[in-house]
Amino acid sequence: MKKWDVIVIGGGIIGGWSAMELQKRGLKVALIERDYMGAGASSGNCGYICPSHVLPLHGPGVIAATMKHWIRREGALSIPPRWDPKLWSWLYRFSRNCNSVAQSSAAVARHALLSSSRAIYEEFSNIHGHDFGWQHKGLLLVFSKQQSFDEHAKIARRLQDEFGLKIESFEGDDVCRHEPTLREGLAGGWFYPDDAHVSPIDLVETVRTQFVQAGGEVISGTSIQSMQVQSDRVAAIVSESGQRFEADQFVLATGAEAPHLADQLGVRLSIVPGKGYSFTIAKPSAQPQVPMIFEDTHVAVTPFAEQLRIGSTMQFTGYDRSIPAKRLELLWSSAQSHLRDFKRVEPLQTWCGWRPMSSDGMPFIGRPDPINNVVVAAGNGMIGIASAAGTGRLVADLIVRCQPHIDPTPYRLNR
Repeated sequence: MKKWDVIVIGGGIIGGWSAMELQKRGLKVALIERDYMGAGASSGNCGYICPSHVLPLHGPGVIAATMKHWIRREGALSIPPRWDPKLWSWLYRFSRNCNSVAQSSAAVARHALLSSSRAIYEEFSNIHGHDFGWQHKGLLLVFSKQQSFDEHAKIARRLQDEFGLKIESFEGDDVCRHEPTLREGLAGGWFYPDDAHVSPIDLVETVRTQFVQAGGEVISGTSIQSMQVQSDRVAAIVSESGQRFEADQFVLATGAEAPHLADQLGVRLSIVPGKGYSFTIAKPSAQPQVPMIFEDTHVAVTPFAEQLRIGSTMQFTGYDRSIPAKRLELLWSSAQSHLRDFKRVEPLQTWCGWRPMSSDGMPFIGRPDPINNVVVAAGNGMIGIASAAGTGRLVADLIVRCQPHIDPTPYRLNR
């Protein structure tokens, strides 16, 4: 039986970047993926490398502000009522974190990962940027309502003062001069110039290529069903078909589905799938120049070289892969209300994926006690692409037991 130094379970961007970092450190690494690399949440998202996304979803007043949307199926945030004790437990934990102390702690931890990742991506893009559509054009938050535009000023000041982010503001129709495809009559926009964006599936493919060329092995079409625990270590993992894989160490990076295998290690990860949607169309005649988020509808727009992607919204529907027409209608309507001359065309692709949402806004990265040869890396939520490079490097630091490049304490599994 073949044996590796490390087996990474999960072929999303977190698993892929972890495998690439481990291979660089001279280890014999295999990555096992149920489908193909990037098949899950890593492929159809909007590709933001966004150090601006420091603040987590939870915070003071969030419950009251969003409660009216939670039970509406047509809202950007939707939680259809159903019997789901794990979701209820997650929502309870989320509500307990809706305070300034928890928000600040999560923001500091997210900033460390996002800043680390941004620097690593910059270095990686100098060599491979053309392969995955690296573009450093910033991110524009667009507001249609004056109240929400004004309220963001407080957030902007906080991000500048506490995290040193560069931010510019455009009031009223000035935002149209910054991005001419926007309609006139909007309240304005806040621009984060240090953000960048990529083609997500091309990024995953570039990482896969670098990993394989360095000697790594990708085993696709293989679903891992169990982890064979012996005392304080995992001896092997077993696939759905009964195939057994052995390694000295393992990385669990299966995104929103990480709790399924983590349960076998005695670890309860507070992660649920937050279902997001997108559609991709051919490059329109009036192609936006910068990525944008329409803040009042929570819809994101990303211009790629020959395509335009529109996505986002959040549904807590469990592990469901359906794409309801109403979800896509929200995206179309928001785009048409913000972009001038935006016409509906047949999408090249429609997509949904499960974001791994942790209840405290921070990923879980660390070893499960008392198992000493497994590192879990899951729960990066809506900043999976943006935080992947730093997460993968931290995973490699923990596997080889060197000095971590950032403090791993905030991401510990038993918090």
